[in-house]
Amino acid sequence: MFKIFKRLTAKELSMIILAVIFVCLNVYLNLKIPDYMSDITTLLSTKGTKASDIFAWNTDAPGMRMLLMSFAGFMASVVVGFLAARTAASFTTRLRDDIFHQVLDFSDAEIKKFSIPSLLTRTTNDITQLQMVLTMGLQVITQGPIMAIWAITNIADKNGNWLLALLVAVAVIAILMLFLLIMVMPKQRLIQTLTDKLNSVTRESLTANTGNDCCIQRFDTGYLLDWCASD
Repeated sequence: MFKIFKRLTAKELSMIILAVIFVCLNVYLNLKIPDYMSDITTLLSTKGTKASDIFAWNTDAPGMRMLLMSFAGFMASVVVGFLAARTAASFTTRLRDDIFHQVLDFSDAEIKKFSIPSLLTRTTNDITQLQMVLTMGLQVITQGPIMAIWAITNIADKNGNWLLALLVAVAVIAILMLFLLIMVMPKQRLIQTLTDKLNSVTRESLTANTGNDCCIQRFDTGYLLDWCASD
């Protein structure tokens, strides 16, 4: 896996770094919204509070700030999605091209070492999964740890009970993710083997339909004629 990602170009690495920066911005905005919600709750519980004190068309009102933060977080998510999709598409397109030219350079002895169904799986299903890993990884996998660390640092000096609850929640999530990875990886290898067999059976079914086995039905001058194609 790491050898494959070493093929990333400088442009793709720069887009990944930029995507991580926008992920951090999105996390900051999402964690900032509860502060404004707390301010709104405090204003609602205070006597004499007017609607203009909560929401007004200026940045001093907490309601307006919360809306601006939400919109900025949404735009940051859109930018992260665009950068992730662009990086994954560029990387997998070049990887398919490299695999194609590498296979063309193989000798007959090297080609006999692997099967055609396995080659089909490597160039289609596996590369598609790599594209999904890059796309979802930049949007979800990077956001989780950053948000957990940022939330722990924000709550560390405020309330010990909340900090303990957050640490327990993060630990439980980490254990569940580790358990899922341990259980999923063997299943993933099994799925690749089954996909190779499926490609083999599909290829045999397609190549078995030769011209001698194909019958063409034709309606001509009121009669149904069966035409059997032959070489």
